[in-house]
Amino acid sequence: LQYVGWNKISWIDNYIVLPEGMQIDAGAIAKGFGCDVVADSLRANGATDFCVEIGGEITVLGKNSKGKLWRIGINEPEDDSLAINRNIYKITELDNCGMATSGNYRRFYIEDGVKYSHTINPKTGWPVKHSLLSATIIAENCMIADGWATACMVVGLEGAKQLIEGQGLQGFLIYEENGEIKSWHSEGFPIID
Repeated sequence: LQYVGWNKISWIDNYIVLPEGMQIDAGAIAKGFGCDVVADSLRANGATDFCVEIGGEITVLGKNSKGKLWRIGINEPEDDSLAINRNIYKITELDNCGMATSGNYRRFYIEDGVKYSHTINPKTGWPVKHSLLSATIIAENCMIADGWATACMVVGLEGAKQLIEGQGLQGFLIYEENGEIKSWHSEGFPIID
């Protein structure tokens, strides 16, 4: 924990200065940023309709080949570290935005019968343990969506609802309650029935 915290980072003469032993990890936004870079390149070369997907993170613009908005599935949060099962829980419709989902159902490990998430709480230094299974965020670009989706997974269900509503984001949360899978979404999150 001594190496955690943005307040330990300094700017000196346009250089980032970190305490010895500290590193910056951009893993929470890397795939989203990658989608945005590819999308920017497509836009710069005249593309007006595309869907870029990198590891489940998505940036879209315009319409698909059928002239319709892009329909994207949100996966069921099934423990599946190999990503073999891709059952769809809900479908959303997107245009000119980024969408990212963070969850603890693909990246985890089990030790002595206990499941440990890959998401680490920066306040405790331990893997998060709560009822939130996945958080999907729609934002102006995929990097922003990716960062907020990860933040939601850190703070858990109630904290994620507060983040989404407090930041004016569009979000879809899947969680477990008494052994049952349930969901919550912000008022403007586009769900296709």
